[in-house]
Amino acid sequence: MTSPVLSKDRGVYGSSSHRFESYRLAASSSSALTETQLSFELPADHLPRPPFASASYSSEFAGKHHAHIFDRFLTNYLAPGPPSPSGRFAQAAYINQTLQVVLIQLDSTLSDTDFHPIHQLASSDVPQSDRAPGVAPQAPSLIALDDGSWLVGDGQGLVSHLTISYDAEDKPMVGKVRSALVQTPQGQLLPIKLLSGQKPERFLAQTIWKDRVTVSAYTFTSPIISGSLWTATSAEPVLFAHLHSTASDLVGSAGFSALQWPTTVQKEQKDTSPSPAPESPATSARNGPHPFTWYQTRDSLTVSFPLPAALAPTNFSVRFKPHHISIDVDLPDELRLLELSSGSEALSNAPTTEAKQPVASSALALERISSGAYSSSSDAEAGIETGTADGQGRMLWGDIDSSASFWTWERPSQRDQDSIGYFTLHLEKRHHGTRWTHLFAKPRIAHQDGLDDQDIVSRPERSQLQHEPMSEDAYAVDDVPETLDPSERLTMLEGLEKYTSDMGCGDAAKPLLRPSAGLGAFGASSSLLEDGFEEEDANVGRDAYLLQVEVNATQGSPSTLSPQGSRTKLLGTSLPAPPSSSSSHESSLLVIKDDIDGLVFQEGSSRARDQQGESTLAATKWQHINTLPALAYVLASKQDASHRVHAHLGRSQPGRVQVLAFEGSPPSRIGTGSGTHHKTAGAGNLFVYYSPVDDGKSKGGPTHSESRVIRLGAEQGPNASASGSLIATARITQQSEAGHRDLLMILCENRLLVLPHLLL
Repeated sequence: MTSPVLSKDRGVYGSSSHRFESYRLAASSSSALTETQLSFELPADHLPRPPFASASYSSEFAGKHHAHIFDRFLTNYLAPGPPSPSGRFAQAAYINQTLQVVLIQLDSTLSDTDFHPIHQLASSDVPQSDRAPGVAPQAPSLIALDDGSWLVGDGQGLVSHLTISYDAEDKPMVGKVRSALVQTPQGQLLPIKLLSGQKPERFLAQTIWKDRVTVSAYTFTSPIISGSLWTATSAEPVLFAHLHSTASDLVGSAGFSALQWPTTVQKEQKDTSPSPAPESPATSARNGPHPFTWYQTRDSLTVSFPLPAALAPTNFSVRFKPHHISIDVDLPDELRLLELSSGSEALSNAPTTEAKQPVASSALALERISSGAYSSSSDAEAGIETGTADGQGRMLWGDIDSSASFWTWERPSQRDQDSIGYFTLHLEKRHHGTRWTHLFAKPRIAHQDGLDDQDIVSRPERSQLQHEPMSEDAYAVDDVPETLDPSERLTMLEGLEKYTSDMGCGDAAKPLLRPSAGLGAFGASSSLLEDGFEEEDANVGRDAYLLQVEVNATQGSPSTLSPQGSRTKLLGTSLPAPPSSSSSHESSLLVIKDDIDGLVFQEGSSRARDQQGESTLAATKWQHINTLPALAYVLASKQDASHRVHAHLGRSQPGRVQVLAFEGSPPSRIGTGSGTHHKTAGAGNLFVYYSPVDDGKSKGGPTHSESRVIRLGAEQGPNASASGSLIATARITQQSEAGHRDLLMILCENRLLVLPHLLL
């Protein structure tokens, strides 16, 4: 079996950023038409459903896995569809506040839009006793199969297949609705989110459990969908999914476990407990006990280790450095005799149920500290086993002010052999206001010399990977989630409002400046220095794992091409688009981080020989087609937690790529979106970066490329209403005698925005 490998093609134009200087704002003379925005008011009875509108979700929100929250930001709530049969209307669909599926039709003159309700979802919640245990409802989801077929899921286990017919004027009429319940082998409803679909009625769907995330392939069969074609398990939501006639491509934010086939599932039905997710830092971070707990404020972090009270302040040696901490402890004789066996047992026998807050174990804390897990020991073998980052100590996720950081040791006045004291680190953040997502930096993974240095993604097999200088298992023990007050979690979600300073346009030749930084859905991180690429900027992009599952058309059974998935850094994915055709323009794109550059990969089909020697379509293959120099650097500044990054391959300029970074604030309310903010706020900023064009004037490649900054949905005039926060984006297609044209559609809280001339 082989794994999909994304290989950098050094012959691709623009594949080096060494001579590249900056992205320049497009000249104002070319911006007026390109940046034109059409704004259509949404009917009052067809306002879109906010991502956090589910009452059942809100009631279970506080104690749920963070994957539920993260997935709401990843979900695209606008489903693009093909043009109407005559080509008169461009089409897309969404779900409104009353749970109606609403079909949008934009006419060829771009002067009018029609909103047609075509299906009504049930508004009542399924009782928890009828659902599979350990899984909560998901948001409703919607995908197009072709111009007359749609799949819609209610998020509670019901999937409906809509067949739409059209009248003489291309207005939709629902001709047929077939519904099916997705059930577990035990007959319980299984809430799913639709990810991708293809005729005839095959689809990929995701389910988020308390302790894992599963992605399965299904065939629509009414009235019951019982059992999947295959199931992959991960610890985090899926970032990208695409179903082909020959294979399924998945990109997850955590590694995938070995696939389960129907025969395997039937064999495992004898077990009462579900199979666990693969061991990963994300999984281990949610299980206890832990060696410490930590929390943060705007300007500091507090890390607390519970340790035996027999220790004295003189037993500790602590050193603070800008990027590291080093902790050593000299154990008294009575503690040495314990040989720390209880800590190992605590780790191996840790319960796998989800804890509401991290719980620290004194035995595990003592074992980690005394074994050198946070020490600056130069012993390489100890570093691999215990997690020492390097000779300076344990590397932190961010920077600290070492001169203002200190430690304390508190223990009870009345002590016995079971008494516990608290060793506490008080770390002063170097960059106040930066929110740390982890306490310690993730381990580096180095490849053996046998691997091609041009491979951006390589198979994660034990024979090919070594960890320098720590193992992921060791890191997972210390990947402790932050301790949060439940009320603070809710406040954080409600507070994800726009926090963007205006960006001056200035001279068109002026390089695009970076606004203040933050953390986004694709992992954009903070850097306060404006004049160079820094260590903090290296965190741009999200860890992503590629998995490809091939379907054998003759046997009708899948065979995996990659048991675990290939690891890489993802900067962006394709714009959500209508069901693909045979055109290469319709193929999916991935933007992969390579140092500070963004490599654009396009999927395509490869061919193979069957047993009779006939040429047949095999699995899809990802090809490096273009490079955007320094893309990771400019994306390091995108601010809010819901920002999304998409790539578009030009139709009018074949081969040229646009990267669109939406920096829109999320909906202003978790519940209904009510309040004054959504009536006055725009949809944020859209940053557009273009792949360089070789004009033949510069030796060694171009030094500049074009960029744009577009304010979306801002209020125009005293009586005009703003769009409200951005909810979803999509690429729709308009058909005319001159051919096809791509339009950018943006669904906001109270308006629909269309940019007809932006996409190449």
